[in-house]
Amino acid sequence: MAPPVDLALCPRESGGKKIPMTHEFLSMMLGVRRAGISVAAGILQKAGLIEYAHGRMEITDRPGLEAASCECYGAVRRTCDRLLEQPGSVKAPCWP
Repeated sequence: MAPPVDLALCPRESGGKKIPMTHEFLSMMLGVRRAGISVAAGILQKAGLIEYAHGRMEITDRPGLEAASCECYGAVRRTCDRLLEQPGSVKAPCWP
């Protein structure tokens, strides 16, 4: 399966909300060609993990999307959780 969109870009509490996200924006953020984003989004959509149309994305199966991601997502998530829980820090909106 193609690598999923970086989940850190998406609020974890997005449940049902459409997130403004264009192929062009994702390609610039991830440093890949726009065509690669189109292919990956199509694969994720066919798998029922996301819905993606007209520059808006909705994560429809977050556990499935996380399971489809590489092991680096878990490592990054744990590191961010640890860093964002430092005294005086403000939690980012993508971490509940």
